[in-house]
Amino acid sequence: MKIAIQNPFFDKPYIAEVEMSRRLVLAAENIGWQAVEVQTGGEIRAAQPDCVIVLHHWTPKVAPVPTYLCMWSPPEFFEGTDRLIANTLSYDGYLIGSRIVDRWLHHLLCHTPKRYFKSPFYTSAPKTAYRPPDLSQPRLVYLGSNWDGPRFQQLFEGLDQQPYMDVYGNPDGWKYLNQAHRGALPYDGNSVFEAIHSAGVGLCLHREEHRQAEMPSMRIFEIAAAGAVAICSEHAFIREAFGDTVLYIDADADPAEQVEQISQHMAWIAQHPQQAETLAAAAHEIFIQHYTLEKHLLDLLPHHEALLTDKGFVPAPISVPPPAQVQVIVRVGGRPLAYIRRALDSLAAQTYPNIGVILVEYQPVPGLDEAFLGQYGDRLQFCRLASPAPCRSTTLWTGLRAVDAPYFAILDDDDAIHPNHLQTLVKILEQQPNIGVAYSGTLKVLESGSPETLHHIDTITLPYFQPFRLQDLLELRNFMPPNSYVVRRQLLQDILDRDPLLDLGEDFCLVLMLCQRAEFCFSYEATAEVYWRSDTQDNASYSGKPAWRDAMRRLRLMFWKQEFAPGQTLPTLQELRDRERQASQPEAIQHLEAELGRARGRIAAMETSKFWQLRDRWFRLKRRLGLPVEE
Repeated sequence: MKIAIQNPFFDKPYIAEVEMSRRLVLAAENIGWQAVEVQTGGEIRAAQPDCVIVLHHWTPKVAPVPTYLCMWSPPEFFEGTDRLIANTLSYDGYLIGSRIVDRWLHHLLCHTPKRYFKSPFYTSAPKTAYRPPDLSQPRLVYLGSNWDGPRFQQLFEGLDQQPYMDVYGNPDGWKYLNQAHRGALPYDGNSVFEAIHSAGVGLCLHREEHRQAEMPSMRIFEIAAAGAVAICSEHAFIREAFGDTVLYIDADADPAEQVEQISQHMAWIAQHPQQAETLAAAAHEIFIQHYTLEKHLLDLLPHHEALLTDKGFVPAPISVPPPAQVQVIVRVGGRPLAYIRRALDSLAAQTYPNIGVILVEYQPVPGLDEAFLGQYGDRLQFCRLASPAPCRSTTLWTGLRAVDAPYFAILDDDDAIHPNHLQTLVKILEQQPNIGVAYSGTLKVLESGSPETLHHIDTITLPYFQPFRLQDLLELRNFMPPNSYVVRRQLLQDILDRDPLLDLGEDFCLVLMLCQRAEFCFSYEATAEVYWRSDTQDNASYSGKPAWRDAMRRLRLMFWKQEFAPGQTLPTLQELRDRERQASQPEAIQHLEAELGRARGRIAAMETSKFWQLRDRWFRLKRRLGLPVEE
């Protein structure tokens, strides 16, 4: 088993995900697995793992292999941000650090066709051998980077005056301490445990959001793994999991009272070292039995193996008779053979067993001959059509007229689909006869380099991932690239003689036609990829704004006054002119741009939990002043 550990903050110092990544690698190696730490989608593809474990929802799924998200943040940190919700939805499975998060995820996914699993998985540690701590002169260790501001500042100002206190972490986060800060520890998967064991006692605290979400800090697992005594703020998970093997303080008490409670625990430990050591040993045993990372990884394995078949990552058993054929239209002529190879390779890698390819050749491609196509053997059944078409839509309609299978799809010659793409979408169509078009989310891959190098990946994003919304399409905002969907052939019956004769926007025109004739279903999966190049002009998307504006005007004219649903039509040309005239007013533009800038600033400040310290500080200040707080 080879796993990739994706940490989007791989190059950031003093970030907990860096330490967790190292620990997961060590735990994987302990059970005989191979593990690699990665940051980007390109690195994942280069590593070719069996699956990916992603440590933070900051990024979406970005590779065509099973990918599992660690759910280690309270939902309120991200549930108001559409991009982060879309990221979360894109994954194949979820590693859950709280039963509250488990329920939240159920609410998010229970009414979707998405297939997924959930497995308990905590911010824990690799398995350790128990070593009794030296409690003759116990010290108290706390580890933290304070990335969100001076967390628990008043408490630590009080602890800074105690003779037993040692604080480790990013120096920039602890400037207000006078004597307790001991510098930063290496994030190497081992130094943290040595520091805690040497001290004998560890401190575990939680933000209120983590307490409400029953989300335990990684501190409790570190302390137990190190064989030290734990002093924890009251927390439902820790109370249930570790019971009386740890010492507690009142999380709601004022800081001075908490300092007093901690000092009393430290005095008890010094006076009763044997009893304290018994607590440490019992907590370590609970950790070994239930919460090691090795156990979490092994518990993940049967979910992973079942998901491979369940989601079509591996071929299903051969059925008799074979499933209905899907014919895929591939238009070729404007790009070199290397691009076509990538597209056809992705078709040959499909786990769906019955695929036909309709090659529509609008220009000759050197090397695209029977010998080249013969490399795909019986895996792909080819139909070649010469179509020196006068415009792009005629090339597409030539392919549509050749469809004779129950289902069809489209794949541009420079794009690709994931191995389970067709399997996922055909299953939706077979299970829901009322659905005419099934579609998936689509990754955008920005690449650079020559066709011969195929290719250096610069970035991978997920711009196309949303449930069906007719209003967006009527406002000419397309969220379905041509390779994202599979369609029933019967929807073509009255379309084939309606070539729109478009030089741009022909794929979108087809989507609009299908909207008038069928229901759509979103898979809530990310199984398609469109490739853009930063250094060439061979994408139609680079045709320029004037050309696209003209294409959109033609579409408005083409569908003028046509209903897509009762009372719903495209905006008319007059409405378009009115909007453009209003937008051309300089004062209005300046005002809108200013408002947009301010809105973007607010959104950016909320897009990650690392900005929530501003909210917390404001609420704390209002509470101190006796002002009402409406959260």
